[in-house]
Amino acid sequence: MVGYRPGTYVEHAPAKVNLHLAIGPNRPDGFHDLQSIFQLIDLSDLLTIRIERSEELKVSCGALEGIDADWNTMIHAVHLHAEAIGATGIITIACAKHIPMMAGLGGGSSDGAAVLRALNHACSTPLSQPELMHLGAQVGSDVPFFLAGCSAAYVEGRGEHVFPMKSREDLHGLVVMPVGHAVSTAWAFRRLDQMRQEYGNGRIRFEREALVEEFSKPVSSWPFTNDFRSVLDGIIGIYDELDDLVASTGGCFSSVSGSGSAYVVVSEQQEKIERLQKKLEVFPHELCLYVIKCLHREHSGATVSI
Repeated sequence: MVGYRPGTYVEHAPAKVNLHLAIGPNRPDGFHDLQSIFQLIDLSDLLTIRIERSEELKVSCGALEGIDADWNTMIHAVHLHAEAIGATGIITIACAKHIPMMAGLGGGSSDGAAVLRALNHACSTPLSQPELMHLGAQVGSDVPFFLAGCSAAYVEGRGEHVFPMKSREDLHGLVVMPVGHAVSTAWAFRRLDQMRQEYGNGRIRFEREALVEEFSKPVSSWPFTNDFRSVLDGIIGIYDELDDLVASTGGCFSSVSGSGSAYVVVSEQQEKIERLQKKLEVFPHELCLYVIKCLHREHSGATVSI
């Protein structure tokens, strides 16, 4: 067994939004084929990973409300990486959580990816990027995207096939969180499967090249959709009202992100986002708003060691 290099490693774990999400029928392995366009945003968690020498592997994660301190994506990532390279050490993880949970923004997946990056940086024989992404897919379906080193990508399979896209430098945005409407991704998939048993199976509707081409066009013409929206009965009315506000603002695109409940608005014009913010100040439902930047520079995922 080899040991991880001692030190303190600091990682930013950015959130993502799904600009498009089409979900295929339930597969025999229990997963679903999907097509999605992922966009990194500047809302992020901050992880501090401390490593000490030890002949054994010991892992701990600071208590976080709503997260199992004994088993979560971060702890899972440590065990998978240590097993893959045969490493030991005392690993202590502290996560300053800023990404809302159960929102469809990929916070848990990004946290797991951040741990994998840090540990890979701390070992003498690091895994290659493809190897790290393969490991990440065992942590969660969204994790490979966060390890791919790109800010926007077309994603398919169950999330393990990531095709980086040319970044756009003109996207401003707003994440709207309806308060009190957290959504479990597992529940959303089960509900979608139930609805499709009653009304018919869903299908992947676009070719990859067509979706990638649409991403380069004006956002107001984007045809992107999210199959999960139909299952979110308790929030659909709020989404409909948000749609009306976005339409009256003009020059924007909006959609549910992931399995919800986050609702994302994107525009090439920051003024449009600011105008929408003012309208939302008198919205009849309680909301939490995050003004976001869509990351457009090459996202290296570089680890800072202290």
